[in-house]
Amino acid sequence: MPYREDRGLQNRLGIVPCEFNPFPEVNYAPDPTDYLVTKGYWQATTEVPRFQDPDYPEGMITDTLRNHLLRSIDLIRQMNLPTELLQRVERIILIHDLPEVATGDTPAVMKQELGIDRVQDETEAASVMLTDLVDIQLYEDFESARVFLKSGDSVQLPSAAALIARLTEQIESNMFFHQNLHDWLKAGNTKIPRERAIKWTFVQAHDYQIAIEQVEDGELRQLLLDVLNFEIDWVKNLWQIDDTPVPQAVAENL
Repeated sequence: MPYREDRGLQNRLGIVPCEFNPFPEVNYAPDPTDYLVTKGYWQATTEVPRFQDPDYPEGMITDTLRNHLLRSIDLIRQMNLPTELLQRVERIILIHDLPEVATGDTPAVMKQELGIDRVQDETEAASVMLTDLVDIQLYEDFESARVFLKSGDSVQLPSAAALIARLTEQIESNMFFHQNLHDWLKAGNTKIPRERAIKWTFVQAHDYQIAIEQVEDGELRQLLLDVLNFEIDWVKNLWQIDDTPVPQAVAENL
């Protein structure tokens, strides 16, 4: 079964910079009887702040784990995936960051710069929070996708659903960051995050492309590359739609 009916993800998503909604009204919520709801984990996602990097100017970006999950699901639902695959990807996105309810969110750039490794903490939290065997397997699958996309290597080859979920939630975060940075500068502010944080989107895309090109399934490989190209095209278009000052770290990649 093909992952999509045709190519051209950018046209399929139909998202342009001025229409990217940072708080989409996605008609999604776990079943009220789902243990993620009854144990309070889903509600707790509204209380987990994201982008908590002291280097970011105060007021530039505000976000929560819940909004990240909803925006990611919003993107996934526009990819025309087969129903069974879509449901699996949505479930992975729902649970992939739940350990952050216990550990908090640490921006990827901070982790890399400071040598912070939260994998063990998050894995331990997941082992306590996730009590359904299928969810445990999906979480492990997602972790395999995280390692694979980062390095092109993984002890266990991740599934198509895990790769799609990981790539989508990552590009969503990057798009949200650039949208907020763009709006911050457009409003006349001049203080910006350090160069490494701004360049992260492009550096990560380069590493991800190398990993994705190793995927043997041609249809899946093309889908992942389309998603990755959509992200980069979207970010480039964002910085070219008006006369907002473009940070040097972005200009170098335009």
